[in-house]
Amino acid sequence: MYSLKKVELAFSRTAPAITFVVLLSLLLTVMSTVYHLAAIPPSELTKLPKVQEYENRVGEIAAMDPWTRTQYYWSNNLKTAAVGAAFSLIYIPLNTSIATGYYTGIAIAYVGRVYGEEVGLAFSAQIFVHGLLEITGIYLISAGALRLAWSFWGLMGELTMGKRKKRPRGPMREALYDFIVLALTGTIMIFLAAPVEAFISPITGEVFVTQPLGAAGFLLMTAALYMLLARPGLRGMIRTAGKVVSDVKGGEFASQLALLTFLIFVMLGVFSLL
Repeated sequence: MYSLKKVELAFSRTAPAITFVVLLSLLLTVMSTVYHLAAIPPSELTKLPKVQEYENRVGEIAAMDPWTRTQYYWSNNLKTAAVGAAFSLIYIPLNTSIATGYYTGIAIAYVGRVYGEEVGLAFSAQIFVHGLLEITGIYLISAGALRLAWSFWGLMGELTMGKRKKRPRGPMREALYDFIVLALTGTIMIFLAAPVEAFISPITGEVFVTQPLGAAGFLLMTAALYMLLARPGLRGMIRTAGKVVSDVKGGEFASQLALLTFLIFVMLGVFSLL
């Protein structure tokens, strides 16, 4: 049965993965924004295929009324979440988080270049009005999928080497259970974000354009909230990374296979962005 207690346990056990996903995605957002602002001339930025695709999609969405936009966001975002959840074992949700950070940076750079710095700042803040629900929901699904996929490939490594009996079945079952809880929580957040994006975000965007300090303050508050979300799992993430390095160096095949599949599938996702 889905309950707040089970959500709390899933958060606690998946905290290192949540920290990793949040920090990686936010870092990519900043890096993508800076790169597209500093390294690409404005005339070339607007000609990028991804930017032109973004312009066309924004134009189509702008022509919709708020309720139609809400239905569009439900259809598009929930479909993306469902496909990602179905292919969690090949890290599709994590690649979705990576792509979200990358494309958010492109969008911020584009708006800032075309409409000016203040509008770019307002747009950045506007994204997180609904993004606190939508993007955080994506992070939760990604973190649960990351832990599940790592556990699965580690288990495959154990079975391959005939070492399955040395560990109880608990870790894999626990990872699967926590993934279901986090995926459901993330899906609910993505569902709730759609009407916020359609009805509220455009209004706040207009306010932020006239109140740059308000936009900057909201972004700082958003960053603080994400740091609070990432903080509980920071030590666990560092410990886990150290253990993985130690196991890989020590010839532990389960960890080697888990790391190899992680790198392969994530790099394939990264290359698809280029």
